[in-house]
Parts: sequence; structure tokens; C-alpha cells
Amino acid sequence: MELSFFLAQLFGLSLAIFAGATLHQPALIRSIIPEIGKNMLVTLLASFAGIMGGLAVILTHNVWVASWPVLITIFGWAALIKGVAYLFAPAALAEFGAKVYSSDNVTRAILFVTMAVGIYLAGAGFGWF
Repeated sequence: MELSFFLAQLFGLSLAIFAGATLHQPALIRSIIPEIGKNMLVTLLASFAGIMGGLAVILTHNVWVASWPVLITIFGWAALIKGVAYLFAPAALAEFGAKVYSSDNVTRAILFVTMAVGIYLAGAGFGWF
């Protein structure tokens, strides 16, 4: 369970900081999406980070329970799947991302949900609730 608390703190704080920064500058997300598939360095780095991070979580924390630790496991699997998708279908991923983040309102809504999940995970990790 110690690992669950650590990963909740790590993911929670990371998500909250990322969401806060991109709410302040939403162009950060929209500027990187067109680079996926076109800029091979960006594509390979994103793929490598997703695969390595996802596998690290899956191999150490593959916990399927009806409680907050399952969110960490889901993030691990999602990171692995996304990392593999960057390798095999970067253009489709970029097209999907461009559609999802095409509107300021949608981008803000996604970022607010991301921040809420981050705060929730951080709170669980630090034992705030």
C-alpha cells in the first residue's frame, strides 16, 4: 500500500501541476499535437515515455480494487496503450487529439477534470481523506 500512496502523490501532484500550467497557457497542448507523427523525435520521445512509464506502473502496481488505487493502475495501462499507439498510429493519434482539443471550452473542461483527478489522487496519497 505504500507504493499506492507514493504513486498517488506523484500522479496527483503531476496532474494538478500540468493542468494548472496548461490552463494558464492552453496553447501548450495545441502546439504539440500537430508535431505528433510529423516530428519523429517528439513521436519517439512520447512513445518511449508512455511505454516506460506505463510498464513501470503495471509491473509494480497492477492493483484492481474498488477504490482509488485502481486509478493508478488505469493510468499505467492507458500510458502503455498510448505509448504503443504513438509508435503504430501517430497520425491517427494526432488527428484525434486535434479534434478533442479544437475548442477552448473543451480544452478547459478536460484540464479542469484533470486537475480535479490530480487533487483527488494527491489527497488520497497524502491521507487528506
